[in-house]
Amino acid sequence: MSNSKMKIQLQKRAYKKVFQDVTAEKSTRIKHLQRMVEEAKDKLAKAEATYNSYASKSELFDQLHANASNTLSVMTDQENLASDLVQKVNSLFETATVAIGTANDTYSDTKKLLQSVQRVVDATLAAATDISLSGELIMKRKAANPLISSELVSEASRATTDAGKAVSLIINALTSTFNALATANQASNTAEIVQAEILYLKDLVVRDTSMSNLDSTMITIQERANQNYINAREAEKEALSAADEARQQMMKSKNELNRATAELANAESALNAAEAAVGS
Repeated sequence: MSNSKMKIQLQKRAYKKVFQDVTAEKSTRIKHLQRMVEEAKDKLAKAEATYNSYASKSELFDQLHANASNTLSVMTDQENLASDLVQKVNSLFETATVAIGTANDTYSDTKKLLQSVQRVVDATLAAATDISLSGELIMKRKAANPLISSELVSEASRATTDAGKAVSLIINALTSTFNALATANQASNTAEIVQAEILYLKDLVVRDTSMSNLDSTMITIQERANQNYINAREAEKEALSAADEARQQMMKSKNELNRATAELANAESALNAAEAAVGS
């Protein structure tokens, strides 16, 4: 075999080896890129699942926070109403205290007036009795002594009549005073009953240990409204914190999803380029 033929054969063998090496390298790279694509797909699928989970969680906690905010608003209104109720009950109790004081004073004054009227009645009865006796005496003496003036007898008779009228009027005054005293006593008793009822209402609304008629373990309206407000405020803070954390987790998973999407796109582009290179 000539040297020229041998050289051609050697060159063919060398070219074939190089071609085989290049083909094997491309095939290996394509397989590697295919694995990268599959891994990127898996990573993207996990990232999508994670993002969807955190998105649902964020939506849920946003709704819970909205509910907690609404509850806090309601509890705030209730506490304001309770505070307003406390002021009104305290004002009502003060008014009742003044009313019972006035009723007691009226009863006391009426009782004193009755005593004064009774003294006037006694004096009037005594005077009327004296006038009547004097009139009778004058009329008896007139019968025995014609010289006694008829005018004097008439005056005595008129005085007796007037004394009777005075007695009648003062007895009416005494009766009216008795009625007024009974009314004042009833008003005083009613005021005390009203005050007791208001005190009971006050105990239900606001705790007053100095005047309480209720069990100390009972919770007043003001205390319950305040506790409900505190609980609602804490719940709103916790819901807001949870919603913020869920939102941050969702954004973090969104970034991971974007990176996974970009990685898959890059891997697919590299694979498509490698496959195109093999076919060229």
